[in-house]
Amino acid sequence: MDKNIFEFIRTRIDDLKELISNNKEGKILDLVLSKINKRLFLEIREKKHRVDKSKIILFSRIYTIIEMDNKIGIIRDSYDYSLYEWLQRNPDNREVELIMSQINRINSILKGRKLSKLEDIWIKKVNKGFPVIINGNIFKHNGYLIGITNLGRKKINRDRLNKEIRLKNLMRLYSKDELERMYMINDKNILNTLIENNEDKDLILRRLDCSKIARLI
Repeated sequence: MDKNIFEFIRTRIDDLKELISNNKEGKILDLVLSKINKRLFLEIREKKHRVDKSKIILFSRIYTIIEMDNKIGIIRDSYDYSLYEWLQRNPDNREVELIMSQINRINSILKGRKLSKLEDIWIKKVNKGFPVIINGNIFKHNGYLIGITNLGRKKINRDRLNKEIRLKNLMRLYSKDELERMYMINDKNILNTLIENNEDKDLILRRLDCSKIARLI
């Protein structure tokens, strides 16, 4: 399979360079190799980004790095879900606790840079009996392991993770302009304001109820 991946990269190098050139830094593109039923990630970073900062990345082989303008494109193995997508599958509390314990364990063994953003945390499906040991630390899992696409300076905690998830949920259902009209205010941080005031749950339930009614009409 690796031979097919390297052949794909070699024959599509101009297309890959164009993707890097036309997209912003920090973007992650999903590449689907239908002939061999394989997905890859193309991560677009600043040219000065040091890949060795991400040695802790779990189960994500880097195949090549392409330099383009002031950016680099890192082609690596993809994960199965983003953490946000995985949570939408409604895992049970025990599975969520195992993932949170993995996040806390990785933050405890990282030096300087930390797991800091929801969108940088991904999930990989593995065999339930697969033993995982990193830097002498045993990682408990139930067939799901976290993977990392980037590290930041500020450590993520459960409260901040919860807030980011609520923000994503609200953004999926309402635009900023729509909320400003509803509340008749001009607030560039209205999404965060509503979450701080715990008003997001009612707004989400209202939109979901409207959606259910619309399907009945």
